[in-house]
Amino acid sequence: MLKELFIKNFALIDSLKMSFGPGLNVLTGETGAGKSIIMGAIKLLLGGRASSDSIRTGTEDALVEGLFQFTSPGFKKIIGVFLNDCGLELEEGDMLFLCRELSLNGKNICRINGRMVPLNVYREVGQYLIEFHGQGQQQMLSKQSSHQSLLDNLGGREAIQQKERVKDFYIQWKRCQQELEALYLDETEKQKKVDILNYQYEEINRAALSEEEEKTLLEEKKRINNREKLLYSLNLIYERLYGGTEPPSIVDSMGLIRKELESITKYDESLEDKIPVIEEFLAVLTEISLEIKDSMDNLNFKAEDIDEIEIRLELINTLKRKYGSRITDILEYGEKLKKELDYLLDSEKKYQDLKKTQNMLEESLMEESNKLRDVRLKTSRSLEQQISILLKELEMPQGMFKVSLDKLDTLTSRGFDRVEFLFTANPGEGLKSLSKIASGGEMSRIMLALRTVLAESDEVPSVVFDEIDVGLGGASVQAVAEKLYYISRHRQLICVTHAPQIASMADRHFGILKKVEEDRTFTLVDELLTDQREKEVARMIDGAELTEINLKHAQEMLKRVKKNKH
Repeated sequence: MLKELFIKNFALIDSLKMSFGPGLNVLTGETGAGKSIIMGAIKLLLGGRASSDSIRTGTEDALVEGLFQFTSPGFKKIIGVFLNDCGLELEEGDMLFLCRELSLNGKNICRINGRMVPLNVYREVGQYLIEFHGQGQQQMLSKQSSHQSLLDNLGGREAIQQKERVKDFYIQWKRCQQELEALYLDETEKQKKVDILNYQYEEINRAALSEEEEKTLLEEKKRINNREKLLYSLNLIYERLYGGTEPPSIVDSMGLIRKELESITKYDESLEDKIPVIEEFLAVLTEISLEIKDSMDNLNFKAEDIDEIEIRLELINTLKRKYGSRITDILEYGEKLKKELDYLLDSEKKYQDLKKTQNMLEESLMEESNKLRDVRLKTSRSLEQQISILLKELEMPQGMFKVSLDKLDTLTSRGFDRVEFLFTANPGEGLKSLSKIASGGEMSRIMLALRTVLAESDEVPSVVFDEIDVGLGGASVQAVAEKLYYISRHRQLICVTHAPQIASMADRHFGILKKVEEDRTFTLVDELLTDQREKEVARMIDGAELTEINLKHAQEMLKRVKKNKH
């Protein structure tokens, strides 16, 4: 539930802190005092649309903060899973802190437990915390397109789980349908595509590329273009190492050194260990010399060799321009072409396999949609019975409420039912679409009846009713007040009202006041205690100045409510 609300520099509010409690929290005050501003701040806190126009004149920033605490194990599990998915968690004491900041420079900062989060994440968290009923929600009830969702919500976990199964099969079925449509190409277009793909694949395949080929070709080209320089240098090295006579080559000189060393070892045996070293040098130098000789022999290029290399490099560059910046990319593209060709050439078999799969999925989707329809029919019957009873309690004894479920010819991710709420307030009149005939007061009571049905089944911790009593009077208001009180026994209610009957039911009563000081307008809020409540309820009874008569009436009303509560 919402424990604390802090508002700063928002519309007419300079700085305001409200502490809400469990049960029924009522906000009252004269028209224009600022009740709608507080409602706007709560909407903003929950992720509603932000506007810099809401920032108090003369200030640059507006701030709305809310502290929530949860006691329901079921709800803690639901919100806990969502927060964990977002990398967040409840604070100690199962607390959650939301903060929304607006600035004239366009900044819109959202924080959860002090951590900045994207608006879409913030808004989704807000939807878990408070259900808001105002003119927008009555408009939702007046739209036939929203009736299906409302009915499914009333169906509880069974409806939600069945809806998910339908959605899963629909996604698979739709994906299969899209693949079938992609396969079902016009034969002429298909052949054109096959010809293009085949040409491209053959062009790459004929080239018989390898990943190291380009590097090898470029090195070979470099050797050919520098043949004269290579021959000169290699020949000079060979002559110095092995083949020269004037001056003698290094190998010849090393051979002479070894011979002389052998001849003197009989005079100095300590020199013998030098001979193997000399022989090792001789072996290495001889091997190097022979390899250099081979390199020179391999430099006997033909004129056409360079032409072949140039042609091959030009082919590689052409393929690069078409299919990728590296040979690896060209080869990968070739593999992709081959797979696509195989897919198209084998499309008839694939088409038949997909068609078979689609038929199986369609059967499963129909089966699950029928199960969902059964859940909706069961929910509808229960809802009709409960709403009929509640309408009588809400001073609409002749009111009739029905749920129409028409079976559509098309499959959707939400089943094939067209759900519409039907209503008539007068006997003898036929049932017609609720969205077309219900008045504002009737719509408010039907919404309240729906909320009453949900009171014991859903996990929403807090509900806000913004002027649900508009258009009602007399016994109807008293009936609405009693239903609001009933709902508030199961979850926190925050209610803006002009009705003394509703205000007298409050567990906490807040008075909203507009005050002008030094040519500035301020909205103030006080939690009303016994004497203050009596005066406020007295004001609400007839709107006139406070008199002994209306004050006594208010006292009696509050006393009667208190007695009935116990």
